Amino acid sequence: MKKKLLDGYSKMREDIAISKDKHLRKIWLFVREEMDNLPKDRFLDDIEYRILKSLEETYSITSAAARKLYGIKAERLKDGEIEELLYSKDGKTLRDRLETHYDNAQDRANATQYFQNRIVLVMDTETLTVSNSIIHSKVNKDAKFAEVVGGANCWEENGGDCEYWISKGKMPIEELSELPPYHPDCECGVIYYFE
Repeated sequence: MKKKLLDGYSKMREDIAISKDKHLRKIWLFVREEMDNLPKDRFLDDIEYRILKSLEETYSITSAAARKLYGIKAERLKDGEIEELLYSKDGKTLRDRLETHYDNAQDRANATQYFQNRIVLVMDTETLTVSNSIIHSKVNKDAKFAEVVGGANCWEENGGDCEYWISKGKMPIEELSELPPYHPDCECGVIYYFE
């Protein structure tokens, strides 16, 4: 059972990565061409819009995977639903984070570094947040157990959240009080058990 869940989760992550990379290519072209040409607000509006479009596709891929893995009927995306699912551990909105990166990025003078060091990090974190939140919101009423599975980088995370949650193994779902991502660029995910 666990192998089937891990394989399905892995396939979902691959599909999401392909989708995210497609959107990141479009964002990169935009950043490269418009970073110096548009006023800050317009530039950030466009980046935010493009990230949200990518996250809508993440929602669709995750919903389809949840249906296959857990037999959950996929629902249509409601207006504003993506914004409600975004990373919130820092108390900032997506726009706040983009603005902070824009204002504080010493490497903004180089479009490639700005894109690689800032935009990709935001996209990775938001994509994982949306994907994990969707599945959790759909299964947490019926699932009995959950297990946090981590990526290679997550065991080394300095704050210890990843290691803590991964080391708990299969736990009653009530004990999972915090969903990944536990830090920017976190790779942790959650699998659920119904019996």
